[in-house]
Amino acid sequence: AIEPEIMDLIAILQKMGAIISVEPNRVIVIEGVEKLDGYLHTAIVDRNEAASWAAAALATKGDITVGGARQQELMTFLNVYRKVGGAFDVLEDGIRFWHPGTPLKPVTVETDVHPGFMTDWQQPLIVALTQAEGESIVHETVYENRFGFTEALNEMGANIVVHQAGIASITRRVPRRPLEQAAVITGPTPLHGASVRVPDLRGGFSHLDDQQRRHHQPGLRAVHRQAAGARRRLRTGLRLLAPRRTRTTLDPCLTLQRSRSAAARRRSCGTPSRRSACRC
Repeated sequence: AIEPEIMDLIAILQKMGAIISVEPNRVIVIEGVEKLDGYLHTAIVDRNEAASWAAAALATKGDITVGGARQQELMTFLNVYRKVGGAFDVLEDGIRFWHPGTPLKPVTVETDVHPGFMTDWQQPLIVALTQAEGESIVHETVYENRFGFTEALNEMGANIVVHQAGIASITRRVPRRPLEQAAVITGPTPLHGASVRVPDLRGGFSHLDDQQRRHHQPGLRAVHRQAAGARRRLRTGLRLLAPRRTRTTLDPCLTLQRSRSAAARRRSCGTPSRRSACRC
């Protein structure tokens, strides 16, 4: 795996004194060292969260700026976002995403390992595709059973058909795999609120995204599966997400330090001295 998060972890370990090399054939070679030291590092932005807010802006006809999001890690997603009809502007400190007001277009997407289209991006994107004019197809080729969340979306009014054995096509770029599935999304369809069960973090976001689009108070069960930090960011972001232009920053404290006191960490990341205000 050469995903940006893996490369970021390797960068941290190298700062600590590790000897790690990434070979051209996607092989990572690790040489043992006697010890690891402290480090100062700024973590990359969560690509899943950035893409999820972008898809939410598209589905709700909103306008949102995701602070800290970087073009380099999102290039494949940005291409698909533009094909669907979404608009974005790469800023120095983030990316602005918005619905330009024109009809959304159907697309065909194939998930793949980096630098392909992430499997975690397809859930929030599918919500936006329910509002595209025509038939969209999402081929899931990385993991099995990734379309369970579509059952709840159909309960909310979506028209999504899952093909358990996938769909063959001469235009496919990713080789067919035994585990793959495909989802066919036909839109646009009016959506309505519903009480649904959250299958996982990414699927849960797509349900919240859908209900936010209809301005319904979401009824969710099993939300304990979502990490506490993710729940806080979801609540904050969904309150912000509206037709007006808004801004959200993924993490108020991204500077990670080791072998430093809590007070020093707070000073370095710029947060107040109160313990409750710092998430380092």
